[in-house]
Formats: sequence, C-alpha cells, structure tokens
Amino acid sequence: MEIGTFVLIGVVIAGIVWLLRRVGEFFFHVEYSLKDIVHRRRLRKEVLAAIASGSDLRKARLAGAALHRGDADGVRLFDVKLRGVDLTGLSGGSLSSANLQGADLRGANLSGMYLTYADLTGAALSGTDLHGANLSRINLSKAYLREANLSRADLTLSNLRGADLRRADLSGATFYRSGYDPSSLWNANLREADLRGANLRAANLHGADLTDANLHDADLRGAKYSAETKWSVGFDPVAAGAIWT
Repeated sequence: MEIGTFVLIGVVIAGIVWLLRRVGEFFFHVEYSLKDIVHRRRLRKEVLAAIASGSDLRKARLAGAALHRGDADGVRLFDVKLRGVDLTGLSGGSLSSANLQGADLRGANLSGMYLTYADLTGAALSGTDLHGANLSRINLSKAYLREANLSRADLTLSNLRGADLRRADLSGATFYRSGYDPSSLWNANLREADLRGANLRAANLHGADLTDANLHDADLRGAKYSAETKWSVGFDPVAAGAIWT
C-alpha cells in the first residue's frame, strides 16, 4: 500500500474522530439545555402553586425562574432569592402589596410591573430593570438600587429613605412627594424627572444629572452637590438650600 493511501486513511480517521467529538458535544449541550428547561418549568410551576396558595416562600431560592401566569398580589417573599428572575409575565404584572423585605432581585426584569404598596426594605436591586414600573407608595428604604433602571417609573409617595441610587437611571421618572432623607443619588440620571414636592434633604447629588427635572417645591435643604452636578437652566441650588461640596 502506498504512503499516500496511508496518509489518506489517517486523514479520514482524524476527520471521523473530530466529527464524533463535535456530535458528542452537541448532544451534551442539548441534554444540558433540556435539563435546564425542565428545571425552570418545574420551578415556575412550584412558584405559581405557592403564590396561588398564599404560601410563604421565605428564603426560597428562585434564581432564573421565569413566571408567566398567576397573580402575586400580597405574596410573602421574605428574604427570597430572585436574582436574575423574569417576573414580567405574571398575570397583570402585579406584585402589589408583596412583602419582599431583604429580597435578592439583582438583575431581575420587573419592567412595567405593579409594585404599589410593596415592601422592599433593604432589598438588593442593583442592575434591576424597573423601567415603566408602577412603584407608587412602595417602601424602598435602605434598598440597594445601584445602576438600576427606573426610567419612566412611577414612584409617587414612595419611601426611598436611605436608598442607594448611585448611577441609577431615573430619567423621566415620577417622584411626586417621595421621601429620600437621606439617600445617595451620586451620578444618577434624573433628566426630566418629576421631583415636585420630593424630600431630597441631605441627599448626595454629586455628579447627578437633573437637567430639565421638575423641582417645584422639592426640599433640597442640606443636599450636597458638586461641580459635576447638572441642573436645569435658571435653577439656583443655593437658593433652594443645597450645599456645594
């Protein structure tokens, strides 16, 4: 047998081995994906059943769950772990009056959700998507909202005392008569936000962008701002009681 034939056979065998490896990897990923889908569906089913029965999901770990049905109004989720969870599909998109004290909702998708009267005291919401959510009368005291997306959200009469809103997107959001005393809005985006009557006393506004924000009757006494803080044209922060630091 000629050398060329041996080389050809070797190439064919190597090709077959490579192909078998690729096929093995493909089926491994398929199996993994199917297991993940089954896990998520089972988790979703369990969560919905718990919500429907009014169960207390205290300290439950629901990371990665995607809920599509079930009304969660008033559900009790003390210290629940919902990191990265997608709750936008809940029937009516509602978690109104839910007790989510200390919940881990970092990176969760809550855009457009109704969270009126919900209690998220001390909750972890860094990077959470709350775009367009109804958060009126919500309790977000001491919550961690760094880099969260609250653009166009309604936070009317909400409690944000001690909340960490550093680098959060609050553009176009409504904060009518909300309480911040004191909180950090360092480098936060508050462009075109409605802050009428909001309590911003002693708030950290260093680097915050309040361009075209409505600050009518807002309490800025003792609020700290810097040269990087942006105000609407004609607005006098000193006259409003803010302090340059």
